[in-house]
Amino acid sequence: MAGAVTRRLSPHRGRRNTAVLFAIATLGAGIVAGLSSAADQTATDGTSSVLDDSLILAAAQRSIEEQGQRDAARQTSAARADRAESRESYRDLSASEALDTDRRELPQVVTDPAFRPFRPDPGADVERYRDGDTAAVIETAEGEHVVAESDLPLRGITAAGDRSLVDLSLEDHGERFIARSTAVRASLPDELGAGAKLPYSVFWSV
Repeated sequence: MAGAVTRRLSPHRGRRNTAVLFAIATLGAGIVAGLSSAADQTATDGTSSVLDDSLILAAAQRSIEEQGQRDAARQTSAARADRAESRESYRDLSASEALDTDRRELPQVVTDPAFRPFRPDPGADVERYRDGDTAAVIETAEGEHVVAESDLPLRGITAAGDRSLVDLSLEDHGERFIARSTAVRASLPDELGAGAKLPYSVFWSV
């Protein structure tokens, strides 16, 4: 996300947003219900289901094959050597030294990150958040009221459970690193081989 989109506040926008969201939710519920009904019908009377569509099955098979190729590529000696070298590159580095290494080794990631957290302009104050924290009503330094909107939440939750602007800077919590404020709480171990931790006790190793 390059950033939140800002527009002047319209007194009727909130009602329109509510109507649009309700329509989307109703449509989504109808689609899910339709798919469930189709799957149930297939199970009971043997008729074909939308999930049996050849294009859907072909896409699913391609996805499985591509994942297999990625897994195989990770197991090559060259890939293992690259990961070992990466681990050594950051060993015992301070945060600033690690950032310097990132700038040297991964310039495209540092200079053009995929995500830039929302920050109000200097002198502006957020009056309130709405729409699941994906929008914020802001009073600018000039006294105008505008709305910043995003596809992603503008606020997250800190380790202490407080609401705060999204901040992906990592903090050391003993054996794990946790971002300061995120929409979904997650953590990384100090040894990446131990796996990342997501809600519902989901882990994956790198």
